Amino acid sequence: MEELNRRRAVAYTHPFRAEPMYNLLPDRRAMGITLSTDTTLTLESVLTNNIATRFPDIRFIWSHGGGTMPYLAGRFNLGNGPDGKPNARLAAVQGFYYDTAQAFNSFTLAGFTKMIPHPHILFGSDYLGNAGSAGNVVRGLESYDGWTPQQLRAVYRDNALVLLPRLRT
Repeated sequence: MEELNRRRAVAYTHPFRAEPMYNLLPDRRAMGITLSTDTTLTLESVLTNNIATRFPDIRFIWSHGGGTMPYLAGRFNLGNGPDGKPNARLAAVQGFYYDTAQAFNSFTLAGFTKMIPHPHILFGSDYLGNAGSAGNVVRGLESYDGWTPQQLRAVYRDNALVLLPRLRT
């Protein structure tokens, strides 16, 4: 972590494959649940070990909208302090970046966009299976009525350029 911090690294996180879970439910449904849970556990580990505060120059991108973290805010002790400002854990969570793979339907986006600042949401898709294909993610994002055209363009491209400015052309 010290070296990533020194380099001001962008650290993209993605759970490892969940082959042992393939057959727990039909159609490999348990795999997606397990992968989201792995992301959630890793994110909590970063918070619990104060990685975000000890190494503030690492810019984390969490896949799949942060797993189940946005929907377990109470279990993560995320909230506002008595002054109305985000507590340290919520501030850390809001400082991370998140991709939209598996976080693109209107139910998910309603809570996700309430917690995560818009400039920290990046386009992402899964290449396997139809559910998380780039086309389905685009359709989900474009059907969500919570975006302005400028915000949608930022999710597709501009927000990522803040993290990776050398890709700007």
